[in-house]
Amino acid sequence: MPPAPHWDGVHNGTTEKTTLARVFECVTHRWPIEPANRFGKERLYAELPKVRQAEASDLWLTLLQVVEGELYVWRPAASDSHLLWQKPLAPEQLTPGRVIRSLSENLERVGTPVSAVLPGGKSPGWQLGRTRTAPATYRLESKKRKKALEMSKSE
Repeated sequence: MPPAPHWDGVHNGTTEKTTLARVFECVTHRWPIEPANRFGKERLYAELPKVRQAEASDLWLTLLQVVEGELYVWRPAASDSHLLWQKPLAPEQLTPGRVIRSLSENLERVGTPVSAVLPGGKSPGWQLGRTRTAPATYRLESKKRKKALEMSKSE
């Protein structure tokens, strides 16, 4: 009996034959997405928070996408704050990194989402009567133990 068909990366969702031209078209349409993913991971620190829940991770990535969108909205109003070795760019050509760099110069126009600084001093500490709970832990399963368990169930 022949093995089942296996897709290694290209599937156009139709019954038409997959050609090399179709593969090339898929790759070229995918290319603009890759720099955006890299930018989100590197410059916007997408992998910085170590969250425990998948919902929190999804929320963080959604917020980063909103921030990236805001950078493109802010681009026409941003001034070019380039480094000494960089060429000046027109406002419509500013990269997200240069827009971020210009925000410090225009902070009074942008505003700030943070509240006023709290006074320093001794921390009140843990509230009396509040119970402490440890985060949930999950046991790691080894493949050997899992395979042995499956074999014992089949016997």
